[in-house]
Amino acid sequence: MRGRPVAELLVALTLIILGIIPVQFLTRTPSGLADAGEGAEDLARSEVWIELRSSHAPESWSIWHEGQQLWTGGGDTRADADLELHVHGGQIQLEVSGSWPDLEDSAYVEIRVEPDGLEDRRAGAWAKQEFRKNFQWSWE
Repeated sequence: MRGRPVAELLVALTLIILGIIPVQFLTRTPSGLADAGEGAEDLARSEVWIELRSSHAPESWSIWHEGQQLWTGGGDTRADADLELHVHGGQIQLEVSGSWPDLEDSAYVEIRVEPDGLEDRRAGAWAKQEFRKNFQWSWE
């Protein structure tokens, strides 16, 4: 019998180890993403359907996300839009503001959000002549 099984095994193991090192280097998570927050999920943008309803038509209303105005309108009791938002750790936070200068009673405002692939969530609040409220939803 010829050959050296131990030497052949060592050569094979050396080649495998030398092959694994570049693969690990190419498939690792960049350190910049890990330092930016709680992971790549925090940086995800998602298409979100938003519906805004009110018991009385406002003169104006608007939706804000991360300090940026996403939508503005008025004159209707219902409005909806598909918007692209950052979803941080499975959470969305929106600020809704509205104005009903001629309103004598109060109006009920409801906002409904539905990110792609997730079930919808709703929240509501009573409003007087001026309204500004932060809403937050989370999905697990």
